[in-house]
Amino acid sequence: MRITLLPTALSRPALRARLATIPGIEFDWIDDRRQLARSLETAEALIVGTPLLDEDALACIGRAPMLRWLQLLNAGVEKIPPGLLRDTQILCNASAALAPTVAEHALSLLLALGRGLDSFVAARTNMLWEASRKGKLRSLHGATVVIVGFGAIGQSLGSLLRPLRCRIIAITRNGGPEPMADASVAMDDIDNALAQADAIVLTLPLTTATTRLFNARRFAACARKPILINVSRGAIVDTLALDDALRTGQIGAAGLDVVDPEPLPPRHPLWSAPNLILTPHVAAGGSHDALADFIAENIQRYAHGQEPLSRVSARQLAFSSQLPP
Repeated sequence: MRITLLPTALSRPALRARLATIPGIEFDWIDDRRQLARSLETAEALIVGTPLLDEDALACIGRAPMLRWLQLLNAGVEKIPPGLLRDTQILCNASAALAPTVAEHALSLLLALGRGLDSFVAARTNMLWEASRKGKLRSLHGATVVIVGFGAIGQSLGSLLRPLRCRIIAITRNGGPEPMADASVAMDDIDNALAQADAIVLTLPLTTATTRLFNARRFAACARKPILINVSRGAIVDTLALDDALRTGQIGAAGLDVVDPEPLPPRHPLWSAPNLILTPHVAAGGSHDALADFIAENIQRYAHGQEPLSRVSARQLAFSSQLPP
């Protein structure tokens, strides 16, 4: 079996080291998209970093005569048009590998903001002993956490919150029961859930339906001045509405790993917003070894005719590909 690999520079070393231990597979490591058409002429599988998928790369994938399996090295699948792959072809993302690390990042932001670590770091640089902030700190123990989007990342976060005895409300498309959640609510009833939230974590895909889902009206539904965490896509949040909500105190604090636009322009008002931690889209950082192990396992599964992990169904792809114009 021949596999084409076009990973990002960050994931390449760990992948090379791990895949070198797999016998019987011919790997074609290519350095850029210009080599993709040639390599896909004889490849049965393509393993690729999603940021590298531009229109030309997608066209090469659509024309690949022998391609049977497309494995993404990221969790999002919104760049894959629903009609790109045939019914006989397999699409997988890497959500199972990346979810624990992204969930860890979300929890880190929650704890840092609740305990005021951002303000204490700033105080130290000015040699200030701000013991007076003790009364403003929050405990996550027993808090109500609303997780909007309860896929692999949301469920991983739920498992991390369990030891803190948080009450977890999962927001899903249909509101069906979720084993890792204390309650599950359909997206249509999200405002009632937000009114109960001490913290809100966004882990849902970006679609036409979720673009600017968190806007001024939605922030007004947040009765308890919650902490807002976004580790999904920046455009799910109306950035200027969030800036206003932070300044008025309607949102108590926010931790954003993604923003819109991204990167944030130098003069954007969000840079000076209070009670805000920004990280530069790095929530999956540190997961390269886990990703390499995951890819190695999926290669073995595919080679032996077994169901690969994190397979994306046609229905999931259709939903995730409903991107705004």
